[in-house]
Amino acid sequence: MALQLPPPLKVNPFRAIVNFALAFGLIGALIAGDAIGLSIFDLGIISIGLYGTILLLEYFVQVLCAVLNRLDINRIAIRKQMAIGSRSDCEKGGLSGSNASIQTAEVAVAVVGYREDEQAWRQCLRSLSLQSLRPKCIVGVVDGNEEPDLSMADAFMDEFDSAQIIHLPLLLSDLHRET
Repeated sequence: MALQLPPPLKVNPFRAIVNFALAFGLIGALIAGDAIGLSIFDLGIISIGLYGTILLLEYFVQVLCAVLNRLDINRIAIRKQMAIGSRSDCEKGGLSGSNASIQTAEVAVAVVGYREDEQAWRQCLRSLSLQSLRPKCIVGVVDGNEEPDLSMADAFMDEFDSAQIIHLPLLLSDLHRET
């Protein structure tokens, strides 16, 4: 059976031209602003130019999105807990407490690190158990067979020793090349 490749992606020329124009326009504006010494915010001892303003705006948007995502996850977790609680209430015609099944979320968490500090890696893995919304599965990605990579894989197996662990013995980069 031959491997069927997906059809090649079609490029929309109008969208490509707009993307290139916006990218080069932004780069041109940044270079021109730096060349003429443009200062967007002048705070006396420090001034912030166009590049700094864009960088701060991008950082602010990332923080805002992370906070909104956290609030959304907490809202989903509370709603699931309330749904489980109402189904397990015998007086309301729900299941009994012993028969109530604990639902997990419809999300999976991917933890990816590249030769991280072992304590920081373990702390990251432990923080997953403190999440208010339990994921379906946690995927730990360690791409390599050298000593730092293997120690990260061992730390993952130590932290989740009671969970079912599936070991994929080939590199993801090799898997990508083969498909």
